[in-house]
Amino acid sequence: MLQDYEWISFSAPTSAGKSFILYQWVINKLKNKKYGDIVIIVPTRALITQCSNDLRELISKSGLKNEVFNVPGEFDSSGANCVYVYTQERLYQHMVHTRSQSGFSLIIVDEAHKVSDAQRGVFLQLTLERVITSNKRAQFVFSSPLTDNPGKLLRSAPTGATAESMTGYINTVNQNLVWVAQVERKPTRWKLLNVADDEVRDIGRLELDYGPRKPRDRFASVAYKLGGGRPGNVVYVNGPNEAEQISHLLVLQIGGQVEETDELINLSNAIRKTIHPNYMLARFVRSGVAFHYGVIPQNIRDEIERLFRNGQIKYLVATSTLVEGVNLACRNIFLRGPKTGNEPMGPGDFWNLAGRAGRWGKEFQGNIICVDPYWTGLWAEGEPPRERTKFSIYPKAEVLLRDPTRIIDFIDKGGIARRVGDKDAESVWHYLCAQYIEFGDLDKSFAGLYLREGWAETLQERVSATLTSCAVSWANILRNPGISVNAMDEIYQWFVLEVREGRSEELIPPPPTSDDAVRNYARLFNIMKRRMGAVNISSGSREPGDKDNRAMQVAILSANWMQGMSLPNIIDRKIKYEKRRKRKVDENSTIRDTMKDIEQCVRFEVPKYLSAYVDILYQCFQDYGVEIEDMRLDDLSERLEFGVATKTELSLIALGASRSAAMMAAPYLRAEELGKEEVRDALRKIDWRITDIPELIRREIVEVVWGHEGE
Repeated sequence: MLQDYEWISFSAPTSAGKSFILYQWVINKLKNKKYGDIVIIVPTRALITQCSNDLRELISKSGLKNEVFNVPGEFDSSGANCVYVYTQERLYQHMVHTRSQSGFSLIIVDEAHKVSDAQRGVFLQLTLERVITSNKRAQFVFSSPLTDNPGKLLRSAPTGATAESMTGYINTVNQNLVWVAQVERKPTRWKLLNVADDEVRDIGRLELDYGPRKPRDRFASVAYKLGGGRPGNVVYVNGPNEAEQISHLLVLQIGGQVEETDELINLSNAIRKTIHPNYMLARFVRSGVAFHYGVIPQNIRDEIERLFRNGQIKYLVATSTLVEGVNLACRNIFLRGPKTGNEPMGPGDFWNLAGRAGRWGKEFQGNIICVDPYWTGLWAEGEPPRERTKFSIYPKAEVLLRDPTRIIDFIDKGGIARRVGDKDAESVWHYLCAQYIEFGDLDKSFAGLYLREGWAETLQERVSATLTSCAVSWANILRNPGISVNAMDEIYQWFVLEVREGRSEELIPPPPTSDDAVRNYARLFNIMKRRMGAVNISSGSREPGDKDNRAMQVAILSANWMQGMSLPNIIDRKIKYEKRRKRKVDENSTIRDTMKDIEQCVRFEVPKYLSAYVDILYQCFQDYGVEIEDMRLDDLSERLEFGVATKTELSLIALGASRSAAMMAAPYLRAEELGKEEVRDALRKIDWRITDIPELIRREIVEVVWGHEGE
């Protein structure tokens, strides 16, 4: 099928080995030296790391020398074809940085059903459509879990392109669906029920050591007893706090029954040195229990997954990072009232998640174990799904444009996000404006595929009027997806007023090492909230000097992060700050909340709005003849995403090192402006065995230097 069509969309159960097939197709194409570059779009940073490492290993084993890039703007100067592994945000940045959108021969979209997500789904669609426009002869491959309409993703194919969709129904592993329910009036005795062919059969009893009362006690006790201390148990929970609590309960039940291995001790030490000495995860892993959620640093999550695969971690308590596509097989997956957001999880997501139980080439049998199947309100349909069902792909932009009254209401109220609930409408509003800029007519654009008769003219009038009156250049509008054109014009007009009042220099974000960086960042974040709709980086306080407001906290984190301050140091400062403000501090909650703010706000929200702020400020200064010496701001967004202060540190990350590894390795190199190959050469001259860095980090550096030859 991959050989016969230019556009392919296929879906199959989670355990069907889709990634393996796609990776082999990539290797096949790389062997053809006349073939162009390859792009793989994945939904998360975690999958960037996993996919990049898997491909580098396959490329090495195939005797090839092709590069895999995951930092925007990189390219192979030798001219050889290469692979870019990006999220949609990084691919968009790549196209902006290199000013090139063409030259791709193969574009693979993994987890392509994510086009149905809210803001990021719209961004994925916008990014894809820009790539499609410039690469009409490329092959596009869309991969998604079991869906009933994979052909939906082929609607944007150029005229004349050969296209085919396929749904694979056969599960490549044997999966047993088991319900576990308490026997009436017997808290310690539980029924084991096998569900197959829409029938529920009683298959046995489970005796607990005590009758748990609280829901989390029930869940942890059943998981512990059925897991039996054997490897391969995933316990799915609905949030980080619950993950920590369930893990704690499992550790208490295990007691001292697990032998601490050298690798578990190494992981524990690495957690203490790269996150914080008091983080409870460091204690839990020594008992063979780990929790796993999205804001934990990637290298720690990678090691947790590795030790889970080799059986040293027996219980992995995980959140929706598993749904996001981390390829992790297990023997048992335990669920109790799983949710998507705040709502009970529907059958589609349930089976996507349950697909982790057994995986082709890993575990050929798995058990999906649902605890408390008859509890009211726990399950979307009153009880866990009995039969495997497919879900439908509905691109978010299409959903909102089929009946765009919400978009029109947003526009008519000013077109600037004032609350989190406005963000979906804002992303689609920018999408419409970008489509008009690219095509000159919504009917002729990709958006025209989704607009019903009558709406196109209504929306076109509003788009045309807005763009005509907007002072921001169309180039800057396209450079900053997801931000309302009205918001961009609002900040531009404010810049004009400030320039006329002689306050041009006060508009420039200072470097993070400046003494006044934090105060100025807090002031700018409050401005971005009020004038650009940056609702997550500021409380909107009109007192930018107030040290308790949201903007000040994000400003402190941003400045420290960009200076390359270690995560333990950042967290320690936050804990000490909290202790000065109140008597009792939950250190673990502070650790978790700080990591969340770094991952979701400092690395995502702040760069998004700061990039637009800087682009529009440059334009304003050019329009009004303002000349400022040494105004180098282009690298702020990059420094925010990666948390580095020097080119050497960024080169280490580009080579595949985690931020913590880059921070620990960089001082040994004694130079701040080294490129990738210079860094690799310098690393080779150091005997890392005699350094005092954690074993986990040392292994990372060895892999950066020698790849899979160093293992």
